[in-house]
Amino acid sequence: MIDTHSHILPGLDDGAMVPSVALDMARMAAADGISTIIATPHWPTSGVRYTPEQIAERVATLQQAIDEAGIKLRLLPGAELALTPAVVQVPEAELPTLAGTRYLLVEVLPYSDWTLCKQLMFELQVRGYKVVLAHAERATPLVEEPERAELLVGGGTILQVTVGGLLGQISLSSRGLGRRLVKAGLATILATDAHDLRKSPPKLTPARKLVTKLGGKNAFEDLTMHGPAAILRAADAASGK
Repeated sequence: MIDTHSHILPGLDDGAMVPSVALDMARMAAADGISTIIATPHWPTSGVRYTPEQIAERVATLQQAIDEAGIKLRLLPGAELALTPAVVQVPEAELPTLAGTRYLLVEVLPYSDWTLCKQLMFELQVRGYKVVLAHAERATPLVEEPERAELLVGGGTILQVTVGGLLGQISLSSRGLGRRLVKAGLATILATDAHDLRKSPPKLTPARKLVTKLGGKNAFEDLTMHGPAAILRAADAASGK
């Protein structure tokens, strides 16, 4: 399984606070059957923004610790970008993408304007990015009008849902929307959005039964392997593998 959204890098945001927690998260993920994690620290509209090079260095450091601990897990660099006008104003070389590809993980901030969100996603797509909407079940414009999800997918946006959202650990509204997206086949990726070992752990399998019930017998594999695998193929192609 592939987890495309994890705050596992220690000390960068509100995820793992120290290296030992990050290593325990890696161990937990591997035990759950996750083979690859894309580390996605928050990339805010202002304040500290880590460059792709800085994120890659942190990934390399944690990967070394993972390897030395004998944990079978591949770690790749990424980021979760706040979807604001600041994103489209940043030079391409400074935008941290998922695993060095043209896939860009963006987060719709609470109470964001729908028209502005559409415009920003379109501008990113015009620049050649494949936009992945993080935890789509929590995006206010979609919670307000779920029909908008179909418009985004039709326009090329990839919708990601999270385990916590589907299981109702975030809110009733996000639970309802997340399940609707899976049932309608609008979600392409299931991720953990892991921050720690307890409240939002790096586990995908707790949602297996529910996802299978909603989307059919192959839905869980589609969302945890086949959907995110496109990002890994692009990463391997970009690195010449």
